[in-house]
Amino acid sequence: MFLMNHGTSHRPNQRGGAMLRVLLFLGIVGAGLSLAWMLFLPEILATTVKKRTGFDVTITRMTSNPFTGLVRADEIIVRNPAGWPSPSFLQIRELRAELDVMSILSSRAVVKSAFLDIAQVTWVSDAHRASNLQVFEERRKGEKPPPKKITAPAKEKPKEPEAPPEFLVENLEVRLERLELADFSAPKPILREVKVDFSKTYKDVSDSKQVLAGGPPGLSAAGSVLLALFPGPLGQALGSALHEPLPVTKDKTRKRPDPLRGVLEKLEEKPKP
Repeated sequence: MFLMNHGTSHRPNQRGGAMLRVLLFLGIVGAGLSLAWMLFLPEILATTVKKRTGFDVTITRMTSNPFTGLVRADEIIVRNPAGWPSPSFLQIRELRAELDVMSILSSRAVVKSAFLDIAQVTWVSDAHRASNLQVFEERRKGEKPPPKKITAPAKEKPKEPEAPPEFLVENLEVRLERLELADFSAPKPILREVKVDFSKTYKDVSDSKQVLAGGPPGLSAAGSVLLALFPGPLGQALGSALHEPLPVTKDKTRKRPDPLRGVLEKLEEKPKP
């Protein structure tokens, strides 16, 4: 009788030990999956943008937590496609953001706080007066390139403009260090580098005009890249906060206007307080 009681008294401990080993195993598996997610996510995002736009993207390091909405990415570098006279396009030194996870369930993307440190934007215009930002934006939106031969445009029903996405960035800090302009549309290329050193914090951003109206040119390039790079509410909110839709040219056969003229004019304006 004594031996039977002694044997049965260890069964709860044995079950508890087995449960502990299962929990430990699940914890190790979860940590491994989380590590794999952080390792492969940058490559997945970069490959997606490459296939869609032709622009090379590298992300040195990235961490994200889908449960808390915290995202951090270091050294996001975007390069122009092969054949462009200059390879540089955009360099983001650091991106930190906290997404409101509950906004995933609504049509309005909400970011609680975001910090964006842009080291450099290089605005390039090629021999055909096409800017790298223009080409990136057209390919991001899936627009077809203009036809090589001049043909009579087919009569199509005018498309209704898409409603702008609803978003809110409660606290947004943006920095831009320098802006480079490279105009290769003229016989003699025009190269110019401007030290911007822009830094400003915005509250409750729900329209890109709140940022772009008083900000330097080049911020819209970061907005376009963020829209393409980060799917879902994060890209929708941060990208839309900086994104400025490019003017649509109805006649694709006409010569493009100089895309850098407006940038130079804006740089010569006195900064708004």
